[in-house]
Amino acid sequence: GENLVYSGNPVFKGWYADPEGIIFDDEYWIYPTYSDHFEEIDSSTGLSEKQLSLRKNAINQQYLIQTFFDAFSSKDLIEWKKHSHVLDIKNVKWAAYSLWAPSIIKANNQYYLFFSANDIQSNDELGGIGVAVSDQPEGPFIDALGKPLINEFHNNAQPNVQQ
Repeated sequence: GENLVYSGNPVFKGWYADPEGIIFDDEYWIYPTYSDHFEEIDSSTGLSEKQLSLRKNAINQQYLIQTFFDAFSSKDLIEWKKHSHVLDIKNVKWAAYSLWAPSIIKANNQYYLFFSANDIQSNDELGGIGVAVSDQPEGPFIDALGKPLINEFHNNAQPNVQQ
């Protein structure tokens, strides 16, 4: 028989959720939510005083870990390359915790990464859907607006990308 090669399950190591899969040119990309540390601690550094003070609003301690996105690329769906911190919260001045539910699109030769941030519980809190931009799919992505793209509840729904 044939010598079939599989990527394995999971296709890459780590605690991730909400994967966004997309093909750019002839390469497969996955952008997931970083859910928890796996084998080693990975954390954002260089947060501003404003960001540090906003972190008191997190209703779940886990959200303080979710401060960046990794991405994974593959040419064959078997071998995957990890791209660490393609978006880091230090480059999103209005966000402080809970980066989740990424989604990405290429337009005008740039890559736009949409994401949810701060897990807001009401319109009185700063957070919602943000958008970051990069010239390449592996980042680094930088906040495009300096504020959330959408920062309000609509139809009693919290703003997040993958609803």
